Amino acid sequence: MTLSLLAASIAALAPAQPVAQPALTPTVQDESTIPADTEIVTLESGLQYSVLTPGNGKEFPHRGDRVKVHYTGWLKDTGVEFDSSRKGEPVVFGVGALIDGWNEGLELMSPGARFKMTIPSGLGYGENGYPPRIPGGSDLVFDVELIEIVERAPKFLGWTETTEATALGNGIQVHTVTAGEGKAATECAFGIFHYTVWDKDGAYLTGSSLSGSPLIGNPKNFLALGVFADAIPLLKQGGDVFMKVPAEVADSIFKRMRLEQGQETFWRLSAPTLIEAFDKPAFELPEDEDLTATPSGLKYKVLRKGNGTFPSGAGATVKCHYAGWLTDGTPFDNSYDRGAPIDFPLSGVVKGWTEGIPFIDVGGKLLLVIPSDLGYGDGGSPPKIPGGATLVFIVELLQTQG
Repeated sequence: MTLSLLAASIAALAPAQPVAQPALTPTVQDESTIPADTEIVTLESGLQYSVLTPGNGKEFPHRGDRVKVHYTGWLKDTGVEFDSSRKGEPVVFGVGALIDGWNEGLELMSPGARFKMTIPSGLGYGENGYPPRIPGGSDLVFDVELIEIVERAPKFLGWTETTEATALGNGIQVHTVTAGEGKAATECAFGIFHYTVWDKDGAYLTGSSLSGSPLIGNPKNFLALGVFADAIPLLKQGGDVFMKVPAEVADSIFKRMRLEQGQETFWRLSAPTLIEAFDKPAFELPEDEDLTATPSGLKYKVLRKGNGTFPSGAGATVKCHYAGWLTDGTPFDNSYDRGAPIDFPLSGVVKGWTEGIPFIDVGGKLLLVIPSDLGYGDGGSPPKIPGGATLVFIVELLQTQG
């Protein structure tokens, strides 16, 4: 069991997305007792920490960045362990979306560092605690290992009198960072939009890197979301805009985000992935040398890369468009003719899909060649799929959660 350390200051605008597949393989710590302190440093906030293992000292996370960590937490008074990631895989958090003690402590760490943090109740879960495991008013001790910084929040660009900008009718001023190519987002069937928000002094407020939740779906579905209604029509594939937004324009969406209203802000919005239309793919079966084979016998080929957000594994729920054929090109099923993608848990489909879908990221397209034992087996799925059939699928991953 892993407690949610997320604070309630950010309201998700889209389903949470996992981060890209890890670049590093962490060494799992198996310590189950509170480590001894080294030199204790006490900060003005009341947070105490000691460095158990120094990091590389070259880079440090900041608000809005996403980090991968291993940790164990104990109640200070009793020494009772209440949570640990070290019984499983490391976890990814957004710095700024956690309890205050973690937010402050992580910014002092560099990859490879391991800190012991002693967090007073006021920087943790306060008088309410986190029942049933953390009583109200509890001081906490954490053993935290920063494995890597997996995503950086965009940098604040700044705004001066010389900034080239176009004024919209509602008072928003727009500076085009990258023009992008192709059709406008509102003419497309699917998009992934990343956003970042700063206050008038350039202090980070929120963004999709913090929550791990870019806006994903039909661009027209986001035109009722405050500032996005003005920004999304300006974007094309690869486009990136920076906007100065008056308080009254952002207030409606700030209420939803649980941010302070009545403030001028700066927004950056980008469209790394836009798909103009979902066209039903034609059958293709590449030669074996053009496919990647796994030990299970599954074969696959990535036809299009997406935005770097991969399903986390069998526990994920995904939204896909797909088409399926027998190896002679006979079609047996597709979502395109039905006019709607499907949602399903990866644990609830044939083994070839469970294994194969995590090879692509959101916005990506994948070809799968699934042997019978990873598909419908000797029984098949009559009348369209005979027993012992090898299956060919082309899949477009549109969304993933979990």
